[in-house]
Amino acid sequence: MKTCRFIITFIAMAISISSYANEQQLAMGSAECASISSDKPFTLVLKKGSILPDTIIDCVNKAKIQSAWIQAIGALKNVDLAYYNANREDFDHKLFNTEIYELVSFTGNIALRDSKPFLHAHLILSDSNYNTLGGHHQRSEVGVTFEAMIAPVDAHPVRYQIKPNNPLWLIRSPENSANDNR
Repeated sequence: MKTCRFIITFIAMAISISSYANEQQLAMGSAECASISSDKPFTLVLKKGSILPDTIIDCVNKAKIQSAWIQAIGALKNVDLAYYNANREDFDHKLFNTEIYELVSFTGNIALRDSKPFLHAHLILSDSNYNTLGGHHQRSEVGVTFEAMIAPVDAHPVRYQIKPNNPLWLIRSPENSANDNR
């Protein structure tokens, strides 16, 4: 039953973003995030030169948000991506720094990892030749703009856990997350 509520929360995110469109909150940078209501979706617009994920995590900390969904578009440069190599059970990293890349899609979640908000996002980039590439976002710099919709999850905070012999931090089931403070 609790798992169903978690799935319903995910579906409700899209509905709640639509319903708050007319009264949407806007943060033009992490400085404005302290005034954001932590129970309503909001738009975060970051300026050229902002560093991801640091600026996003700074914002959710100021807004006292522990769990959220995030979607964004924009343009990034100096993008560090990771790919999980299942055969080696480890991540391969690659830096893309030859141009400013169109951010076609950025989607992920924010959940507690070691009691602190942690951003887990995947992205798709496009280069000037319309080639796309994607992976786990590690770090990047805003090249032009970063326009994100962040929808806080108002249920129990979502938490990550690491399993023995596996380097992946995975979201715990709601049944296991609600009963501890890690």
